[in-house]
Amino acid sequence: DLVEERTEKLNQEKERHRLLLEINNAIIANLDRESLFTAVTQALRKFLAFDVASICLLDRKRDVFR
Repeated sequence: DLVEERTEKLNQEKERHRLLLEINNAIIANLDRESLFTAVTQALRKFLAFDVASICLLDRKRDVFR
C-alpha cells in the first residue's frame, strides 16, 4: 500500500509539473493577449474541467490589472 500511495503522489507531482511547463511555454510563445489566453486555457483543459476562465495581467504603466 505504501508503494502504491507514493507512486500515486509522484504521478500527481509529475502531472502538476507538466502543466506548469505547458503554461510557461504558452506564456513564452504567445505575446498577444488573445493567443496567450487560448494557449493557457488549452493547457489547463488537459488537467482541469472548467466552464469559465480569466487571466489578470498587470498594466505597469497604469498600475492596474486588466
